[in-house]
Amino acid sequence: MDGVGTPMITVHRQKIARAIAEVALLPLQEKERLWDANKPYSWRSKYGWTAFCGPVGPSFPAACGRCLRVRNTRTGAQEIVRIVDRCSNGGLDLDVGVFNRLDTDGVGHAQGHLTIRYDFVDCGNGFNPLLASVIY
Repeated sequence: MDGVGTPMITVHRQKIARAIAEVALLPLQEKERLWDANKPYSWRSKYGWTAFCGPVGPSFPAACGRCLRVRNTRTGAQEIVRIVDRCSNGGLDLDVGVFNRLDTDGVGHAQGHLTIRYDFVDCGNGFNPLLASVIY
């Protein structure tokens, strides 16, 4: 489906405490691969984080470190996020700050999820992003 478009997918708030606890149990090498701990703070803090298992685009670990522009289909609110992990729900697990900024009308909190569209974008750090783009 690359270049053709993506179905709308749901996005769930990631439970930060749970995610931190799960990562704490991983071996150091796995933590670095998942969380890019070997990258400088400026790289890690530039964008909010997401776990990615969307229907269009590369799968983990090829998606790790790439950036997505996510758009709330109800409100049009947009954010760029960096993929730092994988998930299994067929969508994205956003960090709480990004979820809150996208949920400008509060419907996401009421429902427990947002419906979004996404496309791969350049992270602006010299990283060569996926060349295929998902068209809105």
